Amino acid sequence: MTEKHLLFAVLAFESELLDLAQLTAACRTWAADKTKPLADLLVERDWITIAERDFVQKQLVRKLTKHQHDPRVTLNAVTRGDVCDAIKEIDDPDIQQSLSSWPSSGPIWLETIGETLVDPALPKSRYTWVSEVGKGGLGKIWLARDNDLAREVALKELKPGSASGEAVRRLIKEAQITGQLQHPNIVPVYEVNRGSRPFYTMKLVKGETLLQAILRYHQ
Repeated sequence: MTEKHLLFAVLAFESELLDLAQLTAACRTWAADKTKPLADLLVERDWITIAERDFVQKQLVRKLTKHQHDPRVTLNAVTRGDVCDAIKEIDDPDIQQSLSSWPSSGPIWLETIGETLVDPALPKSRYTWVSEVGKGGLGKIWLARDNDLAREVALKELKPGSASGEAVRRLIKEAQITGQLQHPNIVPVYEVNRGSRPFYTMKLVKGETLLQAILRYHQ
């Protein structure tokens, strides 16, 4: 499976066993002749040792387990922007198919992110921002109204001042990974917006927070 070979190369790069040029060269060489594993090709070139190959293979198994043994989801989760852009340059239909769910590396316009609750660049007929319900390091969650389907949703976007190109890429990737996973404890993703104010919407799950549950327990 192409994704597993690419995943091995990416993990070797993340483990600082390869540089970006070696990763790209190895993927391009492997794409021209897929009769042997990409991992073995790296060993033959003396770019990694057999012990390092076995180490990366264990990393690969752990990553797959974390992402429900789905190679495409795992590849999407571990690949950062510069590696994504480098691999996308390889002219191979199998590799391009494997990368088809990755976020675009094209220009991202960030000027209006988080400036107002009513963004003229957004389709006003679809969502109404209602109130902020939570926030984290880079993002915040809104209670929003989906006017097309007449329902409440949770909407996640970047916090003002956090909207770098890499942060936007991470937000889109997060939405894609979450949307590909199917589990009762994972909130379904409804839509991803890549416009001037990137966000994605999810099912709104109502209930008490962990803090509220703790306080109620002690009372």
